[in-house]
Amino acid sequence: MVTTSIWALILLVQGSGILKVAQPVEGMVTDEAPVVVTEELETNYKKAPTLGVDFDFVPPETGNYYFDLRSYDFDAYLILRNSNNQLLAEDDDGLLGTHSRIVFELEANQ
Repeated sequence: MVTTSIWALILLVQGSGILKVAQPVEGMVTDEAPVVVTEELETNYKKAPTLGVDFDFVPPETGNYYFDLRSYDFDAYLILRNSNNQLLAEDDDGLLGTHSRIVFELEANQ
């Protein structure tokens, strides 16, 4: 199992749950989420706390998976961790503008 943490500077996508392939998740922006920390965030994003929400994802097949976080209201930040909370990847604006994207190869049912 992979935990996909969807983070946004200052604001966050509310709610948590299970991500499924080709099923978008929408949420409201709130400031009540827990603060999240990575080395990159601590080094380069010091102006405000980074808040976030976790979503679980179990890949049905081995292959490359795209995780997109799109926001027109805040600067989205996306973090991918495995079930042991080990950082696999993170992205700030890899999709376009304030949108984030992570592409990562995952093994089925891991």
